[in-house]
Amino acid sequence: MSSENLIDRVICHAERTPERTCVQTFSRRTKPELRTFAQIAASAARAGSFYHEEGLRAGDVVVLCGTHHIDFYAAWLGCLWLGAIPTVLAEPSVRIAKEIYWTRLSELLMRIGAWGLAVDPKLQVEASLLAVPHTFRYDQIAAGAGPIPPHANCRPESTALLQHSSGTTGLHKGVMLSHEAVWRHAESYNRDLKMGPADVIATWLPLYHDMGFIACFLTPLLLGVEVVWLSPFEWVANPALLLDAVSRHRATLAWLPNFAFAFLAQRAKAATGQFDLSSLRALINCSEPVSQEAMQAFVNRFACHGFSPAALQTCYAMAENVFAVTTSSDECPPRIRHVDREFWHNEHRSVTVEASQAGAITHVSNGKCLAECDLRIVGDDGQQLPAGHAGQILIRSPFLFNGYFRRDDLNPGLFDAAGFFNTGDLGYVDEAGHVYVTGRMKDLIIVGGKNIYPQDVEQIVNEVHGVHAGRVVSFGVPLRDLGTEGLVVLVESDEPEDFWLEIAERVRTAVPARLDTDVADARVVPRGQLRKSTSGKLARGGNREWYLDGKFGKIPAGVSSNP
Repeated sequence: MSSENLIDRVICHAERTPERTCVQTFSRRTKPELRTFAQIAASAARAGSFYHEEGLRAGDVVVLCGTHHIDFYAAWLGCLWLGAIPTVLAEPSVRIAKEIYWTRLSELLMRIGAWGLAVDPKLQVEASLLAVPHTFRYDQIAAGAGPIPPHANCRPESTALLQHSSGTTGLHKGVMLSHEAVWRHAESYNRDLKMGPADVIATWLPLYHDMGFIACFLTPLLLGVEVVWLSPFEWVANPALLLDAVSRHRATLAWLPNFAFAFLAQRAKAATGQFDLSSLRALINCSEPVSQEAMQAFVNRFACHGFSPAALQTCYAMAENVFAVTTSSDECPPRIRHVDREFWHNEHRSVTVEASQAGAITHVSNGKCLAECDLRIVGDDGQQLPAGHAGQILIRSPFLFNGYFRRDDLNPGLFDAAGFFNTGDLGYVDEAGHVYVTGRMKDLIIVGGKNIYPQDVEQIVNEVHGVHAGRVVSFGVPLRDLGTEGLVVLVESDEPEDFWLEIAERVRTAVPARLDTDVADARVVPRGQLRKSTSGKLARGGNREWYLDGKFGKIPAGVSSNP
C-alpha cells in the first residue's frame, strides 16, 4: 500500500475488482443488502456531490450517528471525498432519555464546531434540542445527483478522521488521526493478519468503537476485503446470529471483546453441529483484558461446530494508535502464563509457576508489538523496567494520533522527548517479547466492551434522592462467568438504614437511564465508612480492595475476588 489518498484506495478496488463484494448485511429481521466496491465508490462520489452542493468544505467536521445502514459507507466516504473530517458517535439507546441524549450531542456538536449531522434514516432526530447548521439522512446523502467534484488531494499529515471514545467524559476527547497514520496502520497490522481477497470478516461491532470502526470497517475497506455486517442490537438479542453469518458466508475473521466469548458460550442457542465455524482462521480477542476462562468457554462450547482453538488470537489496541499496538498471529500465538500470586501482589513481578500451584494467577498475552510500534514498560520514576516487571505502558509508532481535537488544554505533554505516549495502562513484557496488559492507571471501567468513566457514574448517583452528595464511589470488578467487568457503586446516606435498599434500587435505575449500563452491585454503607486517600479524597482503588475483601459485606456470586 502506498501513501495515496484513502479515497484513491476505494477507487482502485472499484477499478480492479468492480464486482467484488465490499459489504453485505446479515439479518433475520430485514432483507439483506449488498454493495460491491464499484457501487461503494460510485455512492461515495455522489455523496461528495451532495455535500459539495450543501456547502461542505475541506476541514469541516461531520458527525455520523447510527452505524448499521448500508448508506453509512457513502455518507462517511463522501466526507473524505471533499477533505472534510468525519467522526462517528453512538445512536441513542432506548434506555437513555431522549432529552439527555440530544442535549448532550448538541453540546458536543457546538464544542467541536461541527458543520453538520448525518443520521440513519430510521433515527428520529430531536431537532428542537440540536444546534447544528445541517442535518441529513444517509440515504439522502448517498443519492446526491449534482455534478461530482474532483476528490480532495489531502496531505498525508492532515487529519482524516476523529475517533471519540464512549462515555460522556470520553466524548470530550476527539482523537485526531491523519491520512498517513491510517494507511500505515493498515499496512503494518496486515503484516500479521495477512488479509487478502479470499478473506471475509463477520462483525456485529458498532462503528463508534475503534475495534468495530478500524478493524471491521476502515481496514477492510482499504485492503479490499469483504465484510458481513450484523446489527449490534439484533446480535445482543440473538447472539447465535454471528455464528450463522460465519457459517453461511464462510467468514475467516472476526473481532470480539472478551465478554462476548463468554456471552456466546452461555447465550447462543445452537444444536450440536448446527453451525460450521471451521472457516474461521482468526477470532481475535480485543478491547478488554483478555481472560483464559472466557476463551476456553467458547472453545468448549463450539468445538462441536468445527471451531479450532488455533483460531484464538489476541490484540492490544487503542484509538490513539489508530487501533492495534500488539497482536498475536499464526506464527506467534498468544501465550498462557501462570504467575505466583505473592510475587505479583507484593512486587508486581510475573514469576512463573506450575498451573497446579495453589493460588496461581493466569495471564494471557496480547501478542507482540506491530513491526513499526515500539513499547516500553516504565516505573513511577520513568525508568525502563526489566522483563516480567509490571509498570506503565508507553508506546511510539508512525500511526500515533496528532492530539485531541480542539483541546489545547490536554495536548501539551502528550508525548515525551523520545516521542512516546503514556497509554495509562499497566502491564509487562516477557522474555520473548509478548505483552501482557494487566490493568489501568486510569479508573476507566470496561463493561461489555463499553468504556464507562467512574466520574460520570458518580455525578449521576450524587443526584439520587437519599444519597449523601460527594460520598459516592464507583469502580469495576471482574465477573468470572461473563468475562467482563461489572459496575459497582458504593454510597453513603444520612437516611435511616430501613431506607437503604430503596436508595440502592434508585441507584440501579438512575445509572442505566443516563449511561445505558447496568449496575452489578449498589450498596449503601454507614456514614464515614468509605475509604479515603491520603489527600482526603475518596479512593476508588482502596474501596475496590475493601469491597473485594468483603469489608462492605459478602460479595455477590459471580464476582471474582482475584485481580
